[in-house]
Amino acid sequence: MRKAGSFTVEVIMDEAAKMNNMVKRLLSLSELEFGDNKLQFDRFDIISVLNSVVGSMNMVYKQKCDFKRCQMLNLVMYGYR
Repeated sequence: MRKAGSFTVEVIMDEAAKMNNMVKRLLSLSELEFGDNKLQFDRFDIISVLNSVVGSMNMVYKQKCDFKRCQMLNLVMYGYR
């Protein structure tokens, strides 16, 4: 049972960090709209972004779906390792 609680805490912490990033981006967008900030382009690792999205979706999939129900919903995940 302890593992489930630990997993839940990890998910909450991960989602809180994502929400924090969303708020920061929203504030940056607001600054851009009002001319308080200049747009800055940066290079980033798209693979790590995609891995993060797939990881989040995988957690949701595992929490919300059992095999039969997801089979009925026709949910399929593809990916490369």
